[in-house]
Formats: sequence, C-alpha cells, structure tokens
Amino acid sequence: MKDATEIMKDRTAVKILLSTYRRPMTAKEISDSTGIPLVEVYKKIKELEKLQLMQKEGGIITRRGRAKPVYRANIEDAYVFFDNGRLKARFEVAAGMARAFEERYRAEYSRR
Repeated sequence: MKDATEIMKDRTAVKILLSTYRRPMTAKEISDSTGIPLVEVYKKIKELEKLQLMQKEGGIITRRGRAKPVYRANIEDAYVFFDNGRLKARFEVAAGMARAFEERYRAEYSRR
C-alpha cells in the first residue's frame, strides 16, 4: 500500500483528490473533468479509499434511474516538505475521518 508521500508523486491520484476536494463527484464526472480514463479513476478511487483519503458520500440517481455513488476527498490540507533530504507529504484529514481513524486504531491495538 502506498503512503502519503507516494500518493503525492502519483499525478492521477493527486488530480482525483483535487477534483473532489470541494465537492463530491461521480467517477464519470471525475473522468470527464480530469481526462483520466474511467477505468483508471475507479482503480485510484479504490486505492485512495483504502488509504482513507477518499470516501463515498451518498449518491445520485441518473436520468436512466441508476444509482451512482459520489466521492469526496477526505483531506483539508496537504503539506509537502523535506526531512533529512527526503521528500515527504502529510495530509490533514477531515475532522470526522480523524476521529473514525483514531477509534479504529485504538480498537485494533487494544486487542494486542
């Protein structure tokens, strides 16, 4: 699994995060606005969801009556910096996601 620094090097992932930073979008809307092929958008969304940098936020009903999920980036800010000669990145996740992550972390490590 990639870490935040590797994500910052991934132009496709960064484009997706930036396009969904202010408002949620469907995968098709992301593809249309960024020029990234739809199949690649779905792959990156899955990867970003695993890293908890993106989440499904409701959905829409298309004109054909199909439900389509919308996605939103879970970041408030991103910081890129050098540390001992190495490029690093740190994401500030949305407050609700930070609490959810803390709860999952505590639950996981309290069992050990």
